[in-house]
Amino acid sequence: MRTVAFTTFELKVNAAGSWANVGRYPAADYDRVKTACLILAETAKNSVKFKTLDEDGGSLEVLSLDGGSLKWRDARK
Repeated sequence: MRTVAFTTFELKVNAAGSWANVGRYPAADYDRVKTACLILAETAKNSVKFKTLDEDGGSLEVLSLDGGSLKWRDARK
């Protein structure tokens, strides 16, 4: 679980080479939204990527293939 230092976050999806807005959610739902994205990405056979952004538009995490499995990774590293 991530230490939350924001009140809302934005979710984006990439299925065709560019990022599209999905929505803005309260920070309290951060882990639930990440879990839902993981399920959607697995169901889509890893053909989509997701990322979260803080209130200022800074990237937080990206869900993508890492060593053959889907993982959320810190986008700031």
